[in-house]
Amino acid sequence: CRPWPMAHSAASTGPGTKSAARQAARQLLRGVTAAYVAQQSRAVCARVAEVSEYRTCEGVSVYLPMVDGRELDTWPLVEDLFAGGQKTVFVPKVEEDGHMRMLAAPSLEALRALPANKWKCPEHTEEMAAGLPDATTSGAIDLVIVPALLFAPSSLTRLGRGKGFYDRFLARLDEDRAQRGLPPSVKVGIGFDIQMVEDVPAEEHDMRMDIIISASRTFHR
Repeated sequence: CRPWPMAHSAASTGPGTKSAARQAARQLLRGVTAAYVAQQSRAVCARVAEVSEYRTCEGVSVYLPMVDGRELDTWPLVEDLFAGGQKTVFVPKVEEDGHMRMLAAPSLEALRALPANKWKCPEHTEEMAAGLPDATTSGAIDLVIVPALLFAPSSLTRLGRGKGFYDRFLARLDEDRAQRGLPPSVKVGIGFDIQMVEDVPAEEHDMRMDIIISASRTFHR
């Protein structure tokens, strides 16, 4: 686990602290090569497929990576999900109010055909998503693949991009699952080795992961 060059305390709070950490993380990610992204992504996706919680789950929420190549590539994992044919795949659709809907994906080909949104992620357009139900409140998602700028495996915390999309989504998801008498979703954070750090700024509302996976290690709660 490579130490972050400018360590932050997980007890620290405030937008300034998080902002500085995000700026440093983005600067670091701007230096990754295509070869590094490809090698790390394959290794991480292979590790995810080995986790027992992944093997036994039935519904998986997975993000689709930014097309600029500075985010861990989940396409190998998406391909594995559809190749197995035993799991339902859900992908995010960001709404104008800052919430995310999770939409069932009918096929790998359908996901490959999605256009990029303003964050350069493949996503359903408003027209494509019209009429599709939000699986967040369906009880069908029991495992979530979660991105971040940084992860702190020792505390199972993450530093997201600052929009709060995943914190709000995960809170809604687990609230609905609790109302149905279901256990909380399994939250799996994935990232490059260089995104694994000693500590990140965290607050009470920041959702903790159950598992964090890098190319070289798997960390469990």
